Amino acid sequence: MNALETAISLQRLRHAWQSKKAKLRKSCFGVDRVAAGDFERNLERELRELRYRLGAGFKPQGLLAILKPKPTGGSRVICVPTFADRLLQFSLLDQLRPKFNAMGIENTVSYGLAPGAERSVVGARKFACVARARLPWVYKTDVQKFFDNIDRTVLEASLKRVVRQRSLLPFLKAFLHTEILGGLDPDWRAATAKNGILPGRGVRSRPSMRCNFGCGHRAARSGG
Repeated sequence: MNALETAISLQRLRHAWQSKKAKLRKSCFGVDRVAAGDFERNLERELRELRYRLGAGFKPQGLLAILKPKPTGGSRVICVPTFADRLLQFSLLDQLRPKFNAMGIENTVSYGLAPGAERSVVGARKFACVARARLPWVYKTDVQKFFDNIDRTVLEASLKRVVRQRSLLPFLKAFLHTEILGGLDPDWRAATAKNGILPGRGVRSRPSMRCNFGCGHRAARSGG
């Protein structure tokens, strides 16, 4: 069984749901408007449908844009995949994770991809506070709108160079090219353009999004 067959097996997809269930239950739905409770109640059917999509020329379902107000004004655009697509992302990540050390991705100052509660946003904040208290100075930097301006051709070339599980590459590439297909706010198109989010450039998939927008049930409205 190759890496892809392992990643998309029903057993692995069920494991992805069980391991991330607590977080996913608090997450917002995607463009299909299927909330966490609905997805869980129909889990086996949802997994069978995902498996069918995987064998019929898989393409992600697209992203839902959510506008999160910034304290300084304006909005941050959060791009949310469907639960089915998130499960596949988590399962692919599990297949890639053992190789992270060799890639240099998982290290003592890596937060986000590295597993464990201590590698969360809260963990990163604690690490920064400890460093600030212990060291004479701390250098802080950021790249403005980094993810939304990544050159996809460069990222594709990097994936081909470092990912040895070749069977996973078509799925990673598919997620790389996922675009926004709808939004909760009527002005989501204008907001995404104002934030410099353009089709064909950058990466936007986010495995989870905490539900702070009344997304706990299936939505009746559509912003697509």
